[in-house]
Formats: sequence, structure tokens, C-alpha cells
Amino acid sequence: MGAVLCGLMGCASGVESPWALSFEPAGKSQPPSDTVRIVPAPIETLETNPEMEGATIVGTSHFTDVRQDTDPSDPSGPLAKMARAKGATLVRLGIRPAGTETRTEYVRTTIPETAPPSGNIARGHPPSTRNEQIPIDVKVDVFEHLAVFYRENG
Repeated sequence: MGAVLCGLMGCASGVESPWALSFEPAGKSQPPSDTVRIVPAPIETLETNPEMEGATIVGTSHFTDVRQDTDPSDPSGPLAKMARAKGATLVRLGIRPAGTETRTEYVRTTIPETAPPSGNIARGHPPSTRNEQIPIDVKVDVFEHLAVFYRENG
């Protein structure tokens, strides 16, 4: 299950994070920044009043999915990397529960295809097998994620 979620969430190299995939720029682009601070904020405040004195909004990321595997405030994590690349020096982040979803996961199993040639495994003739991926529906908790990216003035 972890590998499936990791793949969905962009843990594999070369796959963009959901922060980058859902990024909506606001205004003109900014040069990359050297540092970024990520601070929690009530998601309701970010939705109704994202403006902040002394800062310009660079953009937003908004998506609903499982909770991220990595701490979003990690300075070397996907959110911080993407924020620096977009020129943000501050990210205000809100996360709230958004219910459950049914997702299909695949479990690898080995299935015997035929009986051994002589019908006797003890003679050293094991049955032939094949590998198969079996789909299983599972319920997962999902969360709404909203990040507002700012370039602080001064």
C-alpha cells in the first residue's frame, strides 16, 4: 500500500508533486528564492482572506488527496523545493479532513497453473506458476490541502 501511495503522491523520481501539479500562479513570475518558511494557517482564513501585509502572493496550490508522506514543512521536501523555484519566501499551509475515497490497489500474488508432471512435488517437479496482480478496493482518508505562496517585500 505504501508503494502505491508513494507513486500516487510523487515520491518516485521524475514525478511532479501534487503541490507543483496544482500550482496556479498569481501575477508575474518571481526569480527563485534561496530560502522559504512554511507555516501552518487555518484553511478557512486562506480561502477567505489570503492577502498578507508586506507580501505579494506568488500563487496557490489546492488539491484533495491522502495526507502527504513527508512533513510539508520539511525544508528539503517537495513543497519547499517547489516554493523556492517559484520565488516564494513564505508559504502559509492549511490542511483539513475531506472524507474518504475508495481507491484500487493491486496486490501481487503467485498462482499455481498446473499440477506437477508426475503429480508428485516430492519428486522435484513443482507445479508451474504465474504471477498476477489482483485489484482490491480500499477506503482511504483524504485531506484538502491549500498552500498560498508569498514573496515577502523588503
